[in-house]
Amino acid sequence: MAALGLVAGNMALFLFPVYQNGAFILYGLFSFAGWILVGVPIALLWPARVVSRLNWLVTLLIGSVLGPLALFLIAFILTAVKSRLSSFNLDNTGSLWPVSIVVSTVAFATYRALLARR
Repeated sequence: MAALGLVAGNMALFLFPVYQNGAFILYGLFSFAGWILVGVPIALLWPARVVSRLNWLVTLLIGSVLGPLALFLIAFILTAVKSRLSSFNLDNTGSLWPVSIVVSTVAFATYRALLARR
């Protein structure tokens, strides 16, 4: 039903389960943590002129790699905080990987576009 609503252009039908379960707020918090762990260091380590001159295909590829990297680091750090590194696994994270790819790709492409306008 939700996918049919998305195809029909009704985004509310698609996002309602996300808002209902509170996962939207949780994902927002994890996105912020990923930005702190991966986004800020990348932005500080690469010179702005290098990022602004990247080809758009390379920009999309880099952005699509940064999201899963951030998600992996967050999962690893949360496991390390609990002092259970021997039990580290990525079970039940299947639906988060595509979302992390989309969010990081859009964020990095926006960052590159804003630097190019400068």
